Amino acid sequence: MASIQDMPNELVLMMVAEAPFSTFTALRQTCRRFNDVTIMTFGRRFFHTRNIMLHEKSVQNLVSIANHHVFASCVQKVGFAPSFLRSNWFGFEQECEARLNFDGKHDIELQE
Repeated sequence: MASIQDMPNELVLMMVAEAPFSTFTALRQTCRRFNDVTIMTFGRRFFHTRNIMLHEKSVQNLVSIANHHVFASCVQKVGFAPSFLRSNWFGFEQECEARLNFDGKHDIELQE
């Protein structure tokens, strides 16, 4: 009996093109083959537009993406948050983590 592991790469790519983001990322983590086959599709989908805040960690995140051998070429647009962030802003670390984990699908708002 054939398994999902036996699917041709083209079918795997067609499958992830229609999958919700959470399913797509879960599939990528199941095995090295799926990660390797879908890395460019993932990069184009997740890193096409990057919005950064004027804060050191946010800028460092963009630099890390720019230095990545695959994801650097996937970034097409970079936006900047128009607001100024206080250096003592409580909750910034948690918000950065939430944005990384949920990629905006839960409409996380900046706290003032």
